Amino acid sequence: MQSVSTPLEIDQLPIPASLRQLRQWGVWRYVEVDGKPKKRPFYCTGYPASTTQPDKWETFEQATATYAQGGYAGIGFVFTGTDPNLGVDLDHCVDSELGILEPWAAQIVRRLDSYTEYSPSGTGVHTIVEATLPGTGRKLSPIEMYDRGRYFTITGKRLEGTPAIVNKRQEVATALYTAMPILERLLANESKRASFETLFIGDISAHGNDDSRADLALCSMAVWAGATDDQIAALMRLSGLYREKWERETYRQMTIAKARTKTGEAPQPGERDTPQVGGC
Repeated sequence: MQSVSTPLEIDQLPIPASLRQLRQWGVWRYVEVDGKPKKRPFYCTGYPASTTQPDKWETFEQATATYAQGGYAGIGFVFTGTDPNLGVDLDHCVDSELGILEPWAAQIVRRLDSYTEYSPSGTGVHTIVEATLPGTGRKLSPIEMYDRGRYFTITGKRLEGTPAIVNKRQEVATALYTAMPILERLLANESKRASFETLFIGDISAHGNDDSRADLALCSMAVWAGATDDQIAALMRLSGLYREKWERETYRQMTIAKARTKTGEAPQPGERDTPQVGGC
C-alpha cells in the first residue's frame, strides 16, 4: 500500500461526511524520536499539536489546504470526547503487497462493520465507530482503542467491503475493549495462535463441525489465557462462533464452567469486573 501523495487525492478521498463536518482536523509529519520516525500532529498554524486543546483544531477544508502547501505527510483527526467517535487501531495485520488482513483482524473489522481505512504504512488499519469506551484509552498489542485525547492519521484509503460511513457500534466496541487482554495473549502465543484464529473466525471443522464443541474449545483457550468470565463472554461475542444461543445465561455459564474444569481451574461464580486498563 502506498500513502497519499498529493493534496488533490486527499481532498477527493471518500472520508465520511460525519467526520468532515467536525472541527477536529490537523496535519502531521514524521519526526525522529530516539532514532525512529514518529507521526507527530501539528495545528494548521504549524505549531506542534496537543490532543487536549480541541479549540485549536481546524476544519477538514483548512487541514487539506494546509497540507496542500507542503511540508506535511498527511491530515489527521483528533478524538475529543465531545463527539461520538471512537477509533480502533489494528497494527501489523496487513500484507503490505496484497492488502489482505490477517484472520483475527478481518474478524474484528467484520464485527465493527464501520468505516475502515489503511494506515499510512499500509500494514495496519484504522476503524472509526460511534461509541464510547467503558474506561480510558487502551493499548495492548496489536490493538489500540481511544475515544478522546488521541490523534489518528487519516488516509481515506478505505478497505474494500467496509462501510463508507461511521456506524453506531457500542456493543461490539465494549466487547472488543473487554477482550483485548485475552486477544493480546493468544495472538502472542506461537503454539496457540493458529488454532485460536481458526476458531475466532468461526471455522469449526476441526471440532467435528459441532457448534457447542467449538464454543467450548474457544472458551478453554480464553481460560488458559487467564480470562475472567466477562472476558470470555466478550471474546465469544466478537468471534465468528457467536450466535443467539450464547446469550442464554444457562448455556453461557455452563460452557464457561466446563472450560474452567477442562483446564483445571475451578468455575468462577458471577460476573467479573472489566480488567484494569493498560498503557495509553
